[in-house]
Amino acid sequence: SAWENLKLVYPEFQVPGAGVMHAKLMLLRFPSFLRCVISSANLEKHHWRQYVNVVWVLDAPHGDCATQDQFAHDLSKFLAGFGDELQHWLCALRQFRLVAPAGVHLVASIPGRFRTGRPFGLGRLE
Repeated sequence: SAWENLKLVYPEFQVPGAGVMHAKLMLLRFPSFLRCVISSANLEKHHWRQYVNVVWVLDAPHGDCATQDQFAHDLSKFLAGFGDELQHWLCALRQFRLVAPAGVHLVASIPGRFRTGRPFGLGRLE
């Protein structure tokens, strides 16, 4: 396949029939940096051509994970919320200086129903 280095991970929706706000997150690993892309668009051609969407990009160079910030911590918790399937990405994140600009916070949601106080979705805004 021409896309042997591409892996698509689809979250399991635990509430059948319920609408779920979900992240469109892309982690793209290059030889010298990791690109984190968060988009409002689904990965379908007509979503990119017919709708207004936003894209936020962070390029993180290789480096000491001790320089990571709250964004990196929140991204790691978000990925861990999907279970073992994304474990290799949790390990990969530690190889990069993942530091977001001042004032940038990750407010993400994962499928499921949770009590307030969770670090995802509306619980993050409380």
